Amino acid sequence: MNENHHFVREKILVGHHQHVKTIMFHPVDDIMVSAGTEGVYIWDTQKQVLKKIIKSKFDMLIMNSDSTVQEANEGEVECICWLYNGTILAVGGRDSAIKLYDVAKEYSFFFLLTLVMLS
Repeated sequence: MNENHHFVREKILVGHHQHVKTIMFHPVDDIMVSAGTEGVYIWDTQKQVLKKIIKSKFDMLIMNSDSTVQEANEGEVECICWLYNGTILAVGGRDSAIKLYDVAKEYSFFFLLTLVMLS
């Protein structure tokens, strides 16, 4: 923010090619996560570089991506949330699934919650 209380753009983080639905800053570390159609992008805000991409299955099919790339949700990522003071990243998608990633293990997937509609 400058002396006139206006925000000043310092850096543009380049990575997404489609729209970004949500962003969230880590509660402790210099990390920002952005998410949308393409999946989840994890940024180092101090170095201003992209650390990791967790692609959505939808984007992997469109881009014919390598199947060894870590997969986020089946469709578009709708929301992200830091849990337990930033040690777990929760990712929710249009596929009604919430995937949990372990930050200490370089955002490795470790748990899946699926939502089921009861009639």
